[in-house]
Amino acid sequence: MDRGLEFTATSVRKALASLGVDVHRLPAYTPHRKGKVERLHRTLEQTLFSSLPGYTKGPRNTAGRLHGPWDDSVAGRAAAEHAPVGPLRIEDLAERVRTWARWYNTERPHRALDGRTPAQAWLEDTFAVHRIDADRLRHLLLADVERTIGKDGIRLNNLSYLAPELHGRRGQVVQVRYMPHDDRTIEVYSGEVHLCTAHPHTQLTPAQTEAFREAARAEFRRLGAARRRANTRTRRELAPLVDGTAPTESRVLPAGHGDELALRRTQRLLQERSSTSLLGLDQPTTDDQEG
Repeated sequence: MDRGLEFTATSVRKALASLGVDVHRLPAYTPHRKGKVERLHRTLEQTLFSSLPGYTKGPRNTAGRLHGPWDDSVAGRAAAEHAPVGPLRIEDLAERVRTWARWYNTERPHRALDGRTPAQAWLEDTFAVHRIDADRLRHLLLADVERTIGKDGIRLNNLSYLAPELHGRRGQVVQVRYMPHDDRTIEVYSGEVHLCTAHPHTQLTPAQTEAFREAARAEFRRLGAARRRANTRTRRELAPLVDGTAPTESRVLPAGHGDELALRRTQRLLQERSSTSLLGLDQPTTDDQEG
């Protein structure tokens, strides 16, 4: 699976969970266990994808090549890239899917809904649902990936994204939510807290550039003030050590009250030193014993 699609699927599961929908992951190659999803895919193919240029499941000739303005061979794909009207770009496909979803939900009658459209059935249903703010729901449906804030901001898809709110957060791991086919902005989160909307450094407006520089100057002033406070505190704490005052005893406990563990270690060391069985020591002579 494409990495971007994988992130999008994860974000969709999070969005459904936030709506109170239980998500059950089904094993692959079991279409009989997800009939409604398979039926939606079939409807998409029959009413939308089959009418698009470059549809790979369309009719083929006896040689197995796709009928139409382009075939799916290597040479056909290369020629289609340089054709005046080539295959759809991802932005165009996304727009056509949005238009199709609007038509399917508001204009197409559904036999299982007694001839009503899904929008009509939704409006006539009085069951209470939990509504989520549109902006928050949009963020939940974005692809999701972790990134570490570096000296150049946040790197994603070979671009560096900047925002004034990222100053002072270098080295912090954040969650980045983005649209896979739209690199104009990313949404930056710390946990579930939204930090900012970041923009590529090459596409900052003059106002955004000035805001970024002002944030950098403010961060520089903050760090300078913190450094001066630390220096003042250090001089205050170390001053008694350099003003000529006689040194005083800094021991917390009196010298004669060593802890029990230290006493046992000392006794064991004395016993080892007094032992005559250690290598390098001579056995005592008779004279020594008598003396």
